[in-house]
Amino acid sequence: MGVREDLLGGVAAPAPQAAPPATGNRAQSAEEQIVEIMALEPRLVARVEASGVIADFTEPEWRALAEAIVVGAKTDEPAAIIERLPRDLRDRVVRMLLDADQEDRERRLADCTARIRARRSGRTRSAVLEALRAAESRGDVTAARAAQEELNRFLSERNRT
Repeated sequence: MGVREDLLGGVAAPAPQAAPPATGNRAQSAEEQIVEIMALEPRLVARVEASGVIADFTEPEWRALAEAIVVGAKTDEPAAIIERLPRDLRDRVVRMLLDADQEDRERRLADCTARIRARRSGRTRSAVLEALRAAESRGDVTAARAAQEELNRFLSERNRT
């Protein structure tokens, strides 16, 4: 192989280092960020509940936590809510509270809510388009017309918001 034997003498190459796990100071998904904001700002919990965005969560863990925070905000102290969070999230929330992090949480909440709604909107649009294509491929004029009307309603509502 062209490598001297004394260089191979039992010295193994160092094992490649694995990348450290991503443990950032910020929540990753929009859903996790909303739960984080709810834990940080109890006054925003009612706004999240009223928006209905929790129903659009796709990750069951974050939906359950958000729902628990909504219930807990009505009966518990903020500290009790924070204690029930998963360790990584709890540690991050406590760090942010201790650091007196004064970021614009209301803007961040609005951004996360908009991302979740856009995701839902994309799924809805895709489902309606799929129904329209399927009806057209079957030659089902009535179903195609109904799907086209639904698509038009969807697009009109989306343009209004």
